[in-house]
Amino acid sequence: MCNIGRVLAIVYLGFFSIPLHASDVIFPKTLGEGKPGKYEIHATSEFMAYAGKGGVRALLYIPPTIPKANLSTSPIVVFFHGNSKNKNTYKSAADVFYRYAQNKKFLVLSVQNWWPLSGDMVEAAEDSRQATNLILNRLAQIQIGDTKRVFVTGFSAGGLTALLTFIKSIDNSVEGEKELIFFNYAGMASFKGNFYPQFLEPMTTLDPSAFIAYFTRLMKGKAVILTVGGKKDAPRVQKQQPEARQVLLEQYGITAIFKEFPTEGHVLTPANLDLLWQAMGLQAP
Repeated sequence: MCNIGRVLAIVYLGFFSIPLHASDVIFPKTLGEGKPGKYEIHATSEFMAYAGKGGVRALLYIPPTIPKANLSTSPIVVFFHGNSKNKNTYKSAADVFYRYAQNKKFLVLSVQNWWPLSGDMVEAAEDSRQATNLILNRLAQIQIGDTKRVFVTGFSAGGLTALLTFIKSIDNSVEGEKELIFFNYAGMASFKGNFYPQFLEPMTTLDPSAFIAYFTRLMKGKAVILTVGGKKDAPRVQKQQPEARQVLLEQYGITAIFKEFPTEGHVLTPANLDLLWQAMGLQAP
């Protein structure tokens, strides 16, 4: 499973690679200094089916308003972009988050959403989930961000990726590569997101009532947010977000924070992020 190249740290061109069994996280050495700025991060794994050898790319933003002394206690917001075939969309799509993060003093991790990048294969969202979990587990090791206060979010197609990432990563009893499979997110937000129930059906041998009781325990202290716009929002979102709300309640026992923005179209606005910030405030530092 592991060769000598994965056992030894690889240093090159100002980047370094941290071996995680069959997976690697690669980021600039300067990230460890905790200086403000945007940092490119790559996550690779032999288990990624769609991202290929290049793996999944992400951009970590440390606002200048966060003192280095507070870096390890600052929340992290993960963001998945919407429908795009451009592999660089993750850099620009989170602009509204970067501006908001400066004021609210949290870190932003904008990740490639491999669902649309793969050619609309929803299963490719699993590559993004694995990469995000890998990166966050590595950031925890070097004390970048408060990993007890990490919210995973997405807009449009990214909303479904965020929901799948949150639900599928919450159970730490799973077997296998823990860095890929598990991360204990504090909550999630699907901003005007897509939803397809067949990709969220619980894989369990428990009867529905026992599973809901189990998942309710896992969800303690966590928040789930769903937003939708008004008549100018995408018709599929107007239909799918209420469906997501119902499925989460019926299959998982999750009562989501559901917010309609009647005057908004299919755009991500600061008003949506205000709702996220309020939910993040519910989490104990």
